[in-house]
Amino acid sequence: VLSIQQGNVEIYGKVTGNITLAEGCYITAYAVSTAEELKKAGALVTSTKKCKKIILKNDIDLNGSKNSKWTPMDTEGMKDFVFDGGEHEITNLYVDNYTGQSNDKGYYYGGFFYVLNGTVKDLTINKATVTCFRGGALVGRMDYGTVENCHVKYATVNSEQKVAGLVGFINFNSNPIVIRNCSVATCAMKAFQGNDISQAGGLIGYLQTGDRNVTIEGNSVSGISFTGVYTPAQDVEDMVHALEQSCSHAFIGTVANFSKTEDAYNQYTITLSNNKVDQQVTGIPVSDRTDDYMGWWAGDYNTGGYPYTPKIVVDGVTKDRWVEVKRLMKQLRDGGDVIVWRNYDLTKCADIQQITISEESTITLKIGKDSKENPVPFTMVLADGQLNNNSILTLRSSIYNEA
Repeated sequence: VLSIQQGNVEIYGKVTGNITLAEGCYITAYAVSTAEELKKAGALVTSTKKCKKIILKNDIDLNGSKNSKWTPMDTEGMKDFVFDGGEHEITNLYVDNYTGQSNDKGYYYGGFFYVLNGTVKDLTINKATVTCFRGGALVGRMDYGTVENCHVKYATVNSEQKVAGLVGFINFNSNPIVIRNCSVATCAMKAFQGNDISQAGGLIGYLQTGDRNVTIEGNSVSGISFTGVYTPAQDVEDMVHALEQSCSHAFIGTVANFSKTEDAYNQYTITLSNNKVDQQVTGIPVSDRTDDYMGWWAGDYNTGGYPYTPKIVVDGVTKDRWVEVKRLMKQLRDGGDVIVWRNYDLTKCADIQQITISEESTITLKIGKDSKENPVPFTMVLADGQLNNNSILTLRSSIYNEA
């Protein structure tokens, strides 16, 4: 038994019994060489939040199976945790945070990490099976920090949403995210038990940026496959809207780069550079935002309650923040049935001087909520003379079902 009553400790040898730490005491480094030691260190991280750093000294075979499951490490609430893989491999990772469980606290995510707040570096996960509601082979949910020189190969992730080979879900936070020089090779993401899989990506499933900088550089994916990807019905009112925040992609499924900060575009940047995708996944739905690295990303006025967006720069090229506003503009110019799914302010986009409607059109304002949660129609703000109607225009509110 190791009992620490005062100060901090670094552990570089085998501890056969329990480890207890008094109030204010921490393990500042725990070097592990066996599966048993790794499980003990991981349990300390999850249960006490007092193990600040784990150092892998050898390759470790977890020999995972239905009868030998890995319990994902949870660093939520910790500050600047570090896992140093030392260029070693962890093989035969087996996680099942789904079977017999409810989608509730302690079982939301699956992966080697449940929640990561900190740094993981120089680690390879070789042969992994992860079953979860959302997650990835390495990290289920990441709030902030750095994942660098980490690699996943020969992995299967069975899940429902926010699923990936490396990091399933990057959550809103104000601290930066860095994913650098990582790879995912031969990774299958599969829906199960009759469910669809959505927001899936080879590297990252669902990236919520928030008001912060995000750097994704020097990463690669290869051999990515999906089974049972969410596909909207062909008769939906608006296919682009139906795919919003739900796309999957070989690299990043969905980038939810939205904000409540009006100047977010000038303050925060999501930078993707020098990444590689060996082959795109075919046979899955694509949106008007799908490109070489993302299935979907947001523009200004692209989500209810979050009208603004941080900037996205891909290999030096800046994405158009007005992509959603211009989509609405094109629908208005083309005429026909136009559906407004959120509040728009078309006066903010300098590229839109005047919209001329030449065909008979109906604009339907869908239902939103005011500050008191009462249902109200969504709105479009236009400058005087910005909309020029040369035909029959009907404005309809779905809340009142009248024109």
